[in-house]
Amino acid sequence: MNKIKLNERLIVAKDLLIKEGKLMPVAFLELTNKANAIIGIPDMPQDYTDRAYMFFKLGASSYLEGKKVREISLLTETWYSKPVGKGENIITPSQDPNRREAIAIITVNAKGKCSFMMQPFKKEGEDIVFGIDKDIEEQGEGIEVKDNILKWFWRGYQTGPLAKKKIEKIEELLKEINNIKT
Repeated sequence: MNKIKLNERLIVAKDLLIKEGKLMPVAFLELTNKANAIIGIPDMPQDYTDRAYMFFKLGASSYLEGKKVREISLLTETWYSKPVGKGENIITPSQDPNRREAIAIITVNAKGKCSFMMQPFKKEGEDIVFGIDKDIEEQGEGIEVKDNILKWFWRGYQTGPLAKKKIEKIEELLKEINNIKT
């Protein structure tokens, strides 16, 4: 995804965060005809396996609905931790009392290439202050993703042809059964 699109989505996310005080996760499907499908995820599962299953189903259903997807992006509010130095224990942001908040936009295309952007922010009373954090890499583009939750979307999407054939077989069997009954 190019920087202009990332920045456009980031501007929308900032506005929503300021208005609502929180940001609902949103998946953007960019289709080959340059259209977008936008899917709100009000109840993002906490468990990795449940999130993977949700994105797998989204991928499979996108294929079955005939969507020709070029890439998927996930826009979400997230925590991150300052990188640890040599000899320090690595902890997850949810366990770090010094964790920081950010808007994250992660995009993965069909070839598994990833782009991302993070926009750090702080909540000060009822205000939200956006800033720059030199401890994080703000943007990355074209990196290989080893295990990213959005890869599950593509795994589901790739099962679409097989699922479609199985559904067609089931429909044929149901028709035969209905013909036998009449």
